[in-house]
Amino acid sequence: MGKRLRCPSCAAEAEYDVPTSEATAAQRDVRCRKCSARFNYGFRPEYVTEAEPEPREMVPEVGEDLDDPAVSLAARERLARHIARYPEYADRDRDILLLHVLGVMDHLTHEIGSVKRVVDVLSKRPAR
Repeated sequence: MGKRLRCPSCAAEAEYDVPTSEATAAQRDVRCRKCSARFNYGFRPEYVTEAEPEPREMVPEVGEDLDDPAVSLAARERLARHIARYPEYADRDRDILLLHVLGVMDHLTHEIGSVKRVVDVLSKRPAR
């Protein structure tokens, strides 16, 4: 995979090996093949973006129970940290909504538990 770069000194063009994604091309020193002048290509390290990681399936580890409250809480905390760390990514709105819905679900689960306890107490009372 080559890219044609033009030497700023002699304006000669030559093909050099560069990354397929120029956004990930860290700045490096290139030597012109014709006049041996040196010039920079790429971006300074602070401007280089990381390559997108390959998506992987969320497969539970062996012995991991997805209904385990500790596992669920740890997953929520990881997601909340991810949202806080990366302010702009494609599915951020979806993930924020997911955390909100999970919070509402916990609240409703608590409320339904309260209703069940009241019904249980009322059903065990003797009829008058």
